[in-house]
Amino acid sequence: MRSQNATFYGAEPESDGEHIRGVSISRFLAAGLSPQGWTIDAADCWRDAGFVLKIHRATTNMQIITTPYPDADNRWILQIAPSFVPGVLGRMLGRTISASPEELHEVATESKRYLTDAGFYNFRWCWDDFADSEECACDPPAPPR
Repeated sequence: MRSQNATFYGAEPESDGEHIRGVSISRFLAAGLSPQGWTIDAADCWRDAGFVLKIHRATTNMQIITTPYPDADNRWILQIAPSFVPGVLGRMLGRTISASPEELHEVATESKRYLTDAGFYNFRWCWDDFADSEECACDPPAPPR
């Protein structure tokens, strides 16, 4: 399990422009997660398509990417993923993923709560895939045990 992925609907609270949308959603998530003990870097442009928040707590590091859904004004894509995933050689050298599936699920659950409270709706969540099918859940799925 490497990432929690979601699609959802709703108007962006404070659009900062038409070229790259989503920064106000990123700021909204940052404001909600910060009181939960997360240190949050400023929202940064992600591939000229959306915004990324890098969040940290103790030894956990992850990123939250928010981008508009292509060709849909009020539909959004969200991905919550570790900031670092080691390759084969890194794993052989003892490096580990920077956020566990349980930590990703925790942030996904909190993020959905904040976004729902802000009026966003019709969420589809899944692990490690584009969240746009009927098999997706309306809540972030827990990692398998």
